[in-house]
Amino acid sequence: MPRPRILPYVILGILSQKGKTTAYEILDEFNNEIGEFWKASHSQLYPELNKMITDQWIEKSEGNARESSYTLTNTGQEALHNWLLEPINEGNDALTSLKIYFIADEGSDILQYLLQSTLELHDSKLAHLLARKAQLFPNQAAIHSQYGHYLILDRAIEREENHILWLKRHQ
Repeated sequence: MPRPRILPYVILGILSQKGKTTAYEILDEFNNEIGEFWKASHSQLYPELNKMITDQWIEKSEGNARESSYTLTNTGQEALHNWLLEPINEGNDALTSLKIYFIADEGSDILQYLLQSTLELHDSKLAHLLARKAQLFPNQAAIHSQYGHYLILDRAIEREENHILWLKRHQ
């Protein structure tokens, strides 16, 4: 199954936040902000912008190459909205932070949906990990016989617990 294109949604999110924006400013956003959790290169950006123009998700205002700017269309706004509302699951959970990044309003229904859906997913993951720990490591002898496995499972449990605490704090 081919991986979905994520870059256009990131670009839509940037344009949604910033309004009329040049390609240079979009790259700057990747280098300075979004780059903390998502990367894109110069060579990826321009072909994607052209595809998005063809798809009518964005419009380009003409100028020289350095001065051309891009704006979100209604079709692009709808595509962004639909992407933000895609159900959260194991396969796309890694995108949740990226989606949350583009929510400007702390009272947003979309933000609450993302937080609640992610909380449900991570509650389920935690329950699974705790059950595995109980099954695989019922006593000290089991822990000592596979100590590395125990440590990794314990870390996964701690990661899920911390993620759940963070989600609950921001609901």
